[in-house]
Amino acid sequence: MALDWGADPSALGGGSPAPNPPLDELEAAVCAVQARDPVVLDAAGLADEVARLEVVSARLAARQVACVAVMEARGDAHRLGFRSTQAWLRTVVRMAPGAAKGLVTLARRISGGVVGEHATAASFAAGRMLLAHARILARTMAEIRPCLADPGKAAKLEEQLVGLAERIDPLRLA
Repeated sequence: MALDWGADPSALGGGSPAPNPPLDELEAAVCAVQARDPVVLDAAGLADEVARLEVVSARLAARQVACVAVMEARGDAHRLGFRSTQAWLRTVVRMAPGAAKGLVTLARRISGGVVGEHATAASFAAGRMLLAHARILARTMAEIRPCLADPGKAAKLEEQLVGLAERIDPLRLA
């Protein structure tokens, strides 16, 4: 497992981790990508790699958010001896307090239906928007959805915002 942090198996907050072959393969693939010197790439190859890494990072962030949503919903952090998922993220993953709070908030909003499963969540999971976009959309929809009596209008608005998020940077989206 990549998260060695002093070779203490309890460092992940619950003894030995369950086997996860796809994650093990992903870690091996990341090592292989890191082992390749970027200097050997031409301009087009380097540009392609940077862009593809951003998409992969977004997809992994979406997976992390989905996992945090499940942890939060099941109360796993409490079973692991922590007072909250946020506390677990701060202690075990070593996230800054604001980052941990933001991740848990986003996970709650996505899993709680604040954003549409087939709009924001799907675009984020596909890597068509970044973590920053997903946070902006989730926060925006959490603020706007209660003001719209028609759920159809909220869904349409979200679809339009997702379309924007897939084309512009997070600052312009905000």
